[in-house]
Amino acid sequence: MNNLDFTAFSYVAPIGQLLTFIEKESNDLTKYIENWDTQIKLSIAKINEIEKQIDLKEKELREKKNIDSKRYSAEVNALKLQLNELRIRYKQVKTQVIEDGLAITKKLQEIRENEISAVKNTYNLTSQQIKSFETDPSQGTKPTQIKLSGIKFSQNIADYILPLTELEIWHFNLLSEINAMIPTWNKKVEYISNRDKEINLQTEPLKAKLESYKSDSKLYKSEISSLKKQISAKEKERKQLANQMESDAKELADFFKQSRNEVQLIIEERYTDVINNISYSYQEKLKL
Repeated sequence: MNNLDFTAFSYVAPIGQLLTFIEKESNDLTKYIENWDTQIKLSIAKINEIEKQIDLKEKELREKKNIDSKRYSAEVNALKLQLNELRIRYKQVKTQVIEDGLAITKKLQEIRENEISAVKNTYNLTSQQIKSFETDPSQGTKPTQIKLSGIKFSQNIADYILPLTELEIWHFNLLSEINAMIPTWNKKVEYISNRDKEINLQTEPLKAKLESYKSDSKLYKSEISSLKKQISAKEKERKQLANQMESDAKELADFFKQSRNEVQLIIEERYTDVINNISYSYQEKLKL
């Protein structure tokens, strides 16, 4: 979903800020993922290089030991020291990578809590703005243009943090599902707005005729009475449309207010699952 432009009518417009929020949360997370991925790949490359040096040093040492049956030579002892230094270095680097993994999970916990809090505020604000939006059917199809740059996805991520890509996809799915609601609610607004315009067009000639009859109200008493009833009925229908539009706005606002808690629980569940899987990955793959 890239460079997405869409039009929202009336009280549907505040959904745009919710979509922008979701997009930003995901793209901010992607920046972290890409930075962590770079860090991890450099560390793993260092580990692999030290492993290669250890393998070569062990092979060289075996060859030197197997030359004869005497006590170890000065050269063998020097190689043993070099090997021991490499092994110490190997353990240090792996320990640092594990610590980096702990730092990542700690940061993810912070991101999780911040997003849970931000979701509460953003969903509440969206709900409030929808409910308080001016629901005038005559202005219903006045468009609000909203543009999204699109959710970005990290590529070729190291296995240690690969579960993080699930969160990118979750944000994308959430954004897509909310975005898919817009056409449905736009149609509700459009129907009411168009119907209001039709009634208004029907009312104008009645009002004009009424004004003409007022020049001789006694002569056209019955016509005036009939026209007033017709106009009143039209105005009543327009009022009903305005009430329906206000009711629809409240329904949409209530949806976001009620879904807020569910989204918070989903964030808690998904982030916690990812954090657990990353912790397991680091501990199992980098056992010392």
